[in-house]
Amino acid sequence: MNFSTWHIDIDLLLQVNNASDDQLLSVPVFYNLGYYNESQAVEVPLVAGKNVLKFMRASEAMAPMAIREFFIYLARPDIPAPARNFTPPPPAPRPDKFIEVPADTTCAKQGITEVPEAFCKEACEALAFKYAGGRPYSNMTGCFAAASGKSALCAYNTNASASVCPNQPCTVDGGVAQQICLRAG
Repeated sequence: MNFSTWHIDIDLLLQVNNASDDQLLSVPVFYNLGYYNESQAVEVPLVAGKNVLKFMRASEAMAPMAIREFFIYLARPDIPAPARNFTPPPPAPRPDKFIEVPADTTCAKQGITEVPEAFCKEACEALAFKYAGGRPYSNMTGCFAAASGKSALCAYNTNASASVCPNQPCTVDGGVAQQICLRAG
């Protein structure tokens, strides 16, 4: 894509044919000081015959961009990467993608993905919990909520060597802890 923008942290999503929301492709849009520049290549899964490409934005349109043209290549082009400080972080999942699993199970047992640390605050807020930040705990992993006990909290366990307690439900600060995961699909 040949585009121009004066803003950072904006996005452009691509839906190919009738792809579901979780199959949307993220087109890498970066801050390019208002000059036209090419985005990094995105592999687009096309089928034989007619294909429909639909572009949309997840962020508010308060940060406009100008798109001059789109390119379709048969082989991946060699396009220099933009400066790291000009590229936005990946967008957070939609609020309805977060789920708090019951205290007697885990994300892994359910076969769904744990919420990454970068999105734990959004997950907590989407589930109406106050985010307490990241800090080390001994018996819970990832993003979790402990809505009862002496200090109700929603946090991310930064202790990489921690594991989920062997006999669930697990407790953190006297409250029953429940992992927060990303819904499949």
